[in-house]
Amino acid sequence: MKLRLYGINTPELRGPEREQGIIVRDILREMVLDKKVTIRSYKDKQGKYGRYLANIIKEEGLEVNQWLVDNGHAVEYYP
Repeated sequence: MKLRLYGINTPELRGPEREQGIIVRDILREMVLDKKVTIRSYKDKQGKYGRYLANIIKEEGLEVNQWLVDNGHAVEYYP
């Protein structure tokens, strides 16, 4: 399942932000890959790039999207 994290913008994996984008991607993978999480979708259909707009919540209640912002890995973004 492909997701676009709701309410945040992270560095891109292409272009001048690539190095930071890879770091954030790896942090996110470590946080959620093979872990129990809840995915809260904000739209029931896939967007333009085949992704669902969603918030990820870890089993202990940590909201991953907000954690990324709070720890400087993302900025808030509401188009």
